[in-house]
Amino acid sequence: MSSLRVLIRSLVRVFYETNLGFFLIVLYFAFGLMGGNEHVAFATSIATSLPLTLLTLFLWSIYYLKILGFLYKIINQNSYTFIRQLSLHSLNKQFIWLFSIVFQMGMPAWAYAFFIANFNFTYHTYGLFILIIGFLIVINTLIVVIVIKLLKKPTREASLGFWHTHISKKISLPYSLWYIRHLFVHEPLLAFFTKASSLFLLSFSFYLFETDMYDWRLLAIGALFAFIANSMLIYNNYEFNAKNYWVFNLPRTRTSIISNSLITTSLLFVPEVIIILVRMPSIIALSDKTGLLLIQICLACFLLSTLLIRPVPKEDYGKRVFYVLIGMIFLIMYSISLITINLILLGISVYILTRYYNYILNKRPT
Repeated sequence: MSSLRVLIRSLVRVFYETNLGFFLIVLYFAFGLMGGNEHVAFATSIATSLPLTLLTLFLWSIYYLKILGFLYKIINQNSYTFIRQLSLHSLNKQFIWLFSIVFQMGMPAWAYAFFIANFNFTYHTYGLFILIIGFLIVINTLIVVIVIKLLKKPTREASLGFWHTHISKKISLPYSLWYIRHLFVHEPLLAFFTKASSLFLLSFSFYLFETDMYDWRLLAIGALFAFIANSMLIYNNYEFNAKNYWVFNLPRTRTSIISNSLITTSLLFVPEVIIILVRMPSIIALSDKTGLLLIQICLACFLLSTLLIRPVPKEDYGKRVFYVLIGMIFLIMYSISLITINLILLGISVYILTRYYNYILNKRPT
């Protein structure tokens, strides 16, 4: 197998599988909420307006930052140390291979750029076409240059941060907040973009609800797609618990462990709960309001419990989220009560957690 094919399977494929939730959200907006006429009108506006073109380039730059962040993280993972062997090849080979990799990761932006190009040529806005294509070439090249330099640097060593060296000596943080602190200290960009995307999707769903005659199912599906934005936080929570397995050797009861797990999961969705409370239409029935408030938390508990008994690599986790999402949409579209769905999800979660932690605690040395 050629080196380029190995890189494609190790980087491009993993990138799309890891970010499956993000691309599902994009597809939801592109084909679920927008029709052909809206796509044409939107692309025409971008192709004939410099401010809208610049706004599009700004959004693409955020997407490319996501690509750079992914590559930076991969390079510093022990399981991907073979990627650093790229630095042993000539500079030309490194550039060509990495340019191809970044280009394939950025294919959504390139595809939409050529869609806009049709309207650039129709309305003779050739300058904006050159600006769009030039921007993509430059940012693609810039990321390649950054990655080539990163490959030459040694693997980043973990070090104690400000919290461990100062604050943790004076404050004993409850275990239910350990993952929350870890998230904001070690994964601040993930936390920010996750919550920004999730809250935007929720707000958009409530806005859409007010524009026409919809029922609670629109808001429920909007909450599900907002959950997709949060899905990687659940997987990271699972990984965090796996790395801190030593905690189970402490004298803690099963009830304490399960309650801490539920509290941690609930705290992840406090921003979403606040948005739902503030924007909740008065015409929604009380039972549906309660269901909307709890649906993401119950779904998160369910996915976390399935990871405990059926672990999957991060690359395959997106597939599980996708299948669960399809099942949830099916139930909602058939008007199954959200309270019923929540009770089923929560019941399954508590049952699995109880059985799992019973097994763990029975193995604990006495």
